[in-house]
Amino acid sequence: MTNQTTNLNPRPTEEMTLQAKYDGARRNLLSVVVFSLINLILLVANSFTYFLFSASIPYLVADLAKYLCGMYPADYYDISPEEAWFFPRSVFWIALVVALLIIAFYVLCFFLSGKNRVGWMITALVCFALDTVVMFLYYGISADMIMDIVFHAWVIVSLSVGIYAHFKRKKLAENWTDAEQAGGEWIEGGEVSEQGAPGDSPVRGVADPNVKCRILLQAEQFGHTVIYRRVGKTNELVIDGKLYDEYTASMELPHELAARVDGHEFTAGLTKGSRSYITADGETVAKKMRWI
Repeated sequence: MTNQTTNLNPRPTEEMTLQAKYDGARRNLLSVVVFSLINLILLVANSFTYFLFSASIPYLVADLAKYLCGMYPADYYDISPEEAWFFPRSVFWIALVVALLIIAFYVLCFFLSGKNRVGWMITALVCFALDTVVMFLYYGISADMIMDIVFHAWVIVSLSVGIYAHFKRKKLAENWTDAEQAGGEWIEGGEVSEQGAPGDSPVRGVADPNVKCRILLQAEQFGHTVIYRRVGKTNELVIDGKLYDEYTASMELPHELAARVDGHEFTAGLTKGSRSYITADGETVAKKMRWI
């Protein structure tokens, strides 16, 4: 026997697309962290290479401190080194630590925004918007800054889209929950349509699509997906992602689970001969010998 986890919840593709947009925004936030860190490393290494898609404030803090500490070549200054007065180099290292702490905060936002904790994504958006304002105030708008402006705008739009997608997906999930509790189907606009024929079995709940389970048998019949699975010590009859019947026992004995859906009779169970089966309207549509 093989252990499988299957997606039993027939939710709209749109919901998965919205989740992908949120995850994409998090990946872009991580890219900002990576490139910001690379830029600081290049600054310390006296390289004049600068990568876009990064935060401005951390680099600005370290770059300004490096300039004020006289760590740039002499031709960067308007006066001779003999006439200049510079801060001690320890100021640069302090500024570098501050810059790293700012980047670390973005790292914190990235990790804590996981599991759809959108508040941290909003925090990252506010911080990066402030970063953009500081960039404009310090560097101004010039031809040299066009690409930096474009990438800052891209990050802001990406984070905003991710936040919007989160709340829209949450609304869709609420609509689905209402529909599932009503025993119906979700349709556009958040309404619930009637489902099934008179006399159909009541839905006990929605099968958890993420729970670790063992799929004992699965069949497609009359346009329905019928799954007979074991979750822990419980055997479940799941049809189209909804739980209709269950049997709980530490040691499995012969049993049968049954449900009526859209006027069709479905059963699943275990025979005395240790054979799992699924039937539809009295006809066996799937069977397998159980060795374990």
